[in-house]
Amino acid sequence: MFTIRLAETQQDLDQAFELAYIIFKNAIENNDYYVDKMNIWYEDPTFAISNFILALDGTKIIGLIRGVPREFYINRNKVSVFGISSVCVDPKYRGKGVSNQLMIFANELAKSRDFILAMLFARRAVDYYYNKFDYFGVSSYSKLKINLNSNKSESILGLNFIDFKHETIDVYNNAFQFSYENYFLRAHRDIAYWKYISFILLHRKDLIFKTILYQETPIGYVLYSSSTIHEFALVDGFNQIEILTEFCKSFFTSDNLFIEAEINSAHKINNYLFNLDYTRSIRHCSYGGHMIKALSLGKVNDGICVSENFFSKFTNTVNSLKSYSEYTSNYNTNTCIDIPLFDQF
Repeated sequence: MFTIRLAETQQDLDQAFELAYIIFKNAIENNDYYVDKMNIWYEDPTFAISNFILALDGTKIIGLIRGVPREFYINRNKVSVFGISSVCVDPKYRGKGVSNQLMIFANELAKSRDFILAMLFARRAVDYYYNKFDYFGVSSYSKLKINLNSNKSESILGLNFIDFKHETIDVYNNAFQFSYENYFLRAHRDIAYWKYISFILLHRKDLIFKTILYQETPIGYVLYSSSTIHEFALVDGFNQIEILTEFCKSFFTSDNLFIEAEINSAHKINNYLFNLDYTRSIRHCSYGGHMIKALSLGKVNDGICVSENFFSKFTNTVNSLKSYSEYTSNYNTNTCIDIPLFDQF
């Protein structure tokens, strides 16, 4: 017999982290995973011991969910989101319904705290599992592939690229808000959240962040790894393709500027794609990946009403879920649904 409850003490949290470390350490190629993950837990601006849900056999912690409160914009309307992360169960207790009870408890907790949506990012190993709790995949996993060799614009003088600077956080935030303002689903980022991002960057060796300077003035940023651009944002007043081309000339192979960006058709860069060679691709699956559950109807911030039709799309069964084109068109949006990398948890 096991029980489910919220974490109450630091000892609870320490034991929970030990379990998460054992479960996830082999999935991450990082010798510093233990320290990195612990620090990321504690540095999250919404960290609270009472956000951790535990399954216990006596005094032994055998399962865990980490709650991650966030605010997201849905078509520019801010809603509260209860993020679900670090879902794990001791291998000796699997197949006994522990994870089911953890999820039921998490959903009820989120409702009791008046969250509008719950969100999680599922691994492929658990495809279809979260559907039975009325979570459905919403992301398009959009890819924009651009042949920047087809950009015949003259080079821009006065550009420079430097590392993350805390004194430039206001510019990063303004650039993100401008470039991603039309995204259907994106997180609310404030100064505290950007400081958290800077902390993540210290521990994610696979990610590179560059501040974009124009005539020594910061105007935006690029987040990338290898040859993939994960986030790209500029403040208003700049040709985004021209800036991106100069960046790629500096950091990628200049004679083969075929780049891939995790950017969809709502990003401001799309205003500058004319006369360029580019392709788009999307992928959608309702059974996994970036998943959402509707928790309640009613009003969100500023008195904006959330319609019953909105939530019905999330609470239908997999078999009755409508086609993806109908799914998005009912929300008065012409774009795909993608969640920027640093909005994921």
